[in-house]
Amino acid sequence: SAGVQRRAADAGRSVLDHLFHTESSHATLQLRFVSVGTAGLEQAVRKLRSQFALEDMRQVREIVTAGGGGHKFAAMFREVLRVQLVPFKELQAVVDGLLFLSQFGPEDELYCQDDACYAWPETLFPFVLVNMGSGVSVLRVDGPQHFTRIGGTSVGGATFLGLSRALTGVGDFRELMRLPAPGGGPPPA
Repeated sequence: SAGVQRRAADAGRSVLDHLFHTESSHATLQLRFVSVGTAGLEQAVRKLRSQFALEDMRQVREIVTAGGGGHKFAAMFREVLRVQLVPFKELQAVVDGLLFLSQFGPEDELYCQDDACYAWPETLFPFVLVNMGSGVSVLRVDGPQHFTRIGGTSVGGATFLGLSRALTGVGDFRELMRLPAPGGGPPPA
């Protein structure tokens, strides 16, 4: 039978991203990714709790969590799910995640945009990494455990959401991304 083996989360100010992997009886590894807006997080967690027996929830005792939400939501996760959120340094998680992708991701593609695909560079280090969340951090990465934050700003995703909500009345990121589509526009006032 399939079982959840490990879980991790990035709990930011506006979104909680949850990653977990399962292993099937065929020893196949599957990564699963779930994203939930933090405005409705407590309701989603309580709904999750109501759908599973407490015995099922005890399999997962800890969720490694990057981002400020790891502290903000710790008490609620402990109360509702009896799960401990274990803080992990966010910038280390970003570097580790990129290095994981460079080692285990598609060998021939780093990313595709429009019709062009870009391959991983033959020599990875050093490189500059820009992480955009509620704010923006710019890192110089010289090796797996050697990186330095060389700049950044507090203007990022939270600023985008706040300005969008003020201008359009829409505060949901996915809904905002649909607005530029043909026929899209702010909801009627």
